[in-house]
Amino acid sequence: MRFVVIADDMPGGNAVGAAFRGVGLEAEVLISPDAAGIAGIKSDCGVLHIGSRGIDAQSAYERVLRMARLANQPGVRLFAKRIDPGLRGNLGTESDGVLDALGRDFIGIVAVCSPAAGCATIGGRLLQNGLPLHRNPDALDSANLVISPVVADNFGRQTKNPIANIFVEELSKGVPHLAQMIAEKASAGARLLVFDAISYDDLDIIAKSAIESGVKFVPIDPGAFTAICAANLAGADNKAKPPSGKVLVVIGSTNSAAANQVFKFLDETPVHNVFVNIERLLRDEGARESAILQIELEISKHAEQFDVLSIVGSGIYPENRLDFDRLARSSGIPAPRISEIVNETMARIAFDILAANPGFSGIYASGSDTAIAVCRRLGAESIEITGEAAPAAAVGRIRGGQFSGLNIITKGGMGGDVNALIDCVAHLRGW
Repeated sequence: MRFVVIADDMPGGNAVGAAFRGVGLEAEVLISPDAAGIAGIKSDCGVLHIGSRGIDAQSAYERVLRMARLANQPGVRLFAKRIDPGLRGNLGTESDGVLDALGRDFIGIVAVCSPAAGCATIGGRLLQNGLPLHRNPDALDSANLVISPVVADNFGRQTKNPIANIFVEELSKGVPHLAQMIAEKASAGARLLVFDAISYDDLDIIAKSAIESGVKFVPIDPGAFTAICAANLAGADNKAKPPSGKVLVVIGSTNSAAANQVFKFLDETPVHNVFVNIERLLRDEGARESAILQIELEISKHAEQFDVLSIVGSGIYPENRLDFDRLARSSGIPAPRISEIVNETMARIAFDILAANPGFSGIYASGSDTAIAVCRRLGAESIEITGEAAPAAAVGRIRGGQFSGLNIITKGGMGGDVNALIDCVAHLRGW
């Protein structure tokens, strides 16, 4: 293991692993990392999922600090902190955690640029698909509302470390100039350098400059910059071959981007789909068990006729979106537990279908909480990343558990264009 990435959520961590694979480096994602799991990593890159996106700042800091210390072993050439491309979560406190773990001679280089996802930083402001971050409806999250497109402001509200900006016009002056700027700003006391970047070429210039500066640094980004830094250090380049076979699709996402992907997928793909009535799952245990059995029987009945089968939560339709506060009041079940029940049930259905119907060689899981619930239910200890099927859609193989070796694609609900789900299923089938 030469490279370590600490990731705030699993689909994002898998996407970083796919970015590593894209530059010719092997990557493995640990779903519940511990000392033994880290010690067992045989790939170039170990991605450590810590599930810190939605927790409080102090707990996030402590998780990152502990994980960085645990993974700080001889032979590691680069540490990186994966952050959300929409600046959600504990950006500053998690950056502090990794810098505190590694020592005062390290700085963080923040490059929030993901060309494949339409994200670029210009003049210190993050644009998504050409819109300032706070004006992009798909970037808004009720639990992590971002109110400013200024990257340094979003970090500055959380970090204890000094921040400096380096704007796009400096990149055009070449690697030696930029390397000197990095060294000077680090010497002046800046611990977080926020870079403008629009393209992969910009990210490559920043990576080469950071390495040439001689300053010890941690990439802090959604993943593309980290992979480019590693590629510059390792000088590797190869391609992964996509897997093939029968595919199970599990969709827990309910946002508009995921809905558009699902509807186009159902329109254009030979698939047998079953919609999961989410409200029925929450009535009582008897209703839930009855619903599970009915869904599993319906899928199994068509498993021989179709190469692609899918289960999709009924909340994908806007008129069926769940009012968790109302359900919590009527059922007496706390809203967070309602969400857990839904994801655990989707994961159980997926497990039972795979166990009862040999012949599946791939599974697609969309939605962060759904994806992690599926992996845990399948007994996955880690995911060996083998490629990328679409932006933010990592391809891998499950390691550990009853389904070790099963190909898997995970994707966050908002990632990719309207064809993302079609592309992912095609990749799993080897088209």
